[in-house]
Amino acid sequence: WPVLTALATLGCDKRPEVRQVSLDTLFASLYLHGPKLSPGLWNIVFKGVLIPLISDLRQLETAAASVDVGPVKCCRVALCQVVGIFGQFYDAIGFLPELLFCLGACMTTESNSGLACAAATTLENLLVSHGLKFPENVWGLIADEVRHVVSQIQPTWLLSGAPTSSTSDDVAPSEELLSPMAQFRSANFDPPGPPSVISMYPSVMQCLQFDLNAVPRNHLTATTDVIRPTSGYPSTTHLLVLLTLQSLLGNVLTARLKGPLALSPGHAASLLGALKESYAFCRQVNDRLDVRTTCTRAGWMYPLDKPAAMSSSMLPQELNGKWEYLRVLFAMVNKHVAVADSRHQLTELVTRTIGEYLLWSRAHSSLNLTTVTTPISPDEQFRSKSYVPVIVDILKELTAMPPAEVL
Repeated sequence: WPVLTALATLGCDKRPEVRQVSLDTLFASLYLHGPKLSPGLWNIVFKGVLIPLISDLRQLETAAASVDVGPVKCCRVALCQVVGIFGQFYDAIGFLPELLFCLGACMTTESNSGLACAAATTLENLLVSHGLKFPENVWGLIADEVRHVVSQIQPTWLLSGAPTSSTSDDVAPSEELLSPMAQFRSANFDPPGPPSVISMYPSVMQCLQFDLNAVPRNHLTATTDVIRPTSGYPSTTHLLVLLTLQSLLGNVLTARLKGPLALSPGHAASLLGALKESYAFCRQVNDRLDVRTTCTRAGWMYPLDKPAAMSSSMLPQELNGKWEYLRVLFAMVNKHVAVADSRHQLTELVTRTIGEYLLWSRAHSSLNLTTVTTPISPDEQFRSKSYVPVIVDILKELTAMPPAEVL
């Protein structure tokens, strides 16, 4: 293995051509001679060579100039190769928690969105392609780590100071603070808590020297222990990783229904709960127009294809998570797993999602929308447009189900 160490060292060389040739030689050698390596030697190779290599390449990428994209590409390729080797030779290697934690660190602490998303995609490919090799205790560790990463990358600090419920004694919030159609939300949704309305009084804000153009920074709340980022808005990298992890959760949970994955019912329920929590949280943020506006003023621009007049939002994460959750429910009903509960959840969520689409399109026949005199906002238009792919996928799934099941 000293030869492999030397190749890994050259793989972090500042010269791109040396780096590329060294990494190609390193991974080609491992694929070629891997069947001959003992479990003990594989353990040394991963812990002493490959996992440190990922860390060294990440540091090289951070230190490189912004115009030099070589290290980024090499680190991404190396990450995929290391996980690919682990999956192919898992029977001889055995499970390595260090590799799982390395991927988790890339997803939670990496500033480069391409590398962070590559870590999430690589983990998804590993679980879907080689998940049948993992015993139940390994799946338990994987499920716990995935749920931990999902909770870490969600910007829960956005709502850390917002009330979680409202009562009849609450003062009604200013209409412009909430999404235009929030008053017509389905009764199945918990109404958003009333936000602060101090922004209605500019003179008071000026007197008290309040600045609501930026979310309070580096503030550790006593109740949530959540630190707000210095930027004042959510990390785009984390939001992109969340999209990938939502797809990972959906693919793993549907694969469990198709094959004998050793993922226990308890851990499967935990992952399904994490998926539901992810899109429910995004929905809460999207309904808080005051929070979104504040973050947009601080410099948050997401999604990139949103109208210029619309405040940034987490709409892609809300709809992607909702669809992945629906996809799992459809699979559970088709496979007759927890039929009564699955059918109830599926019916409720499909009805709610289609109703929301009609609501944002102002085409909901069961609601009196004539009282809404404001023109259709860019926010409503973008939401209505974004719902279309989900509605189409729902209709395809309903069409494929037996007529008796649909009725």
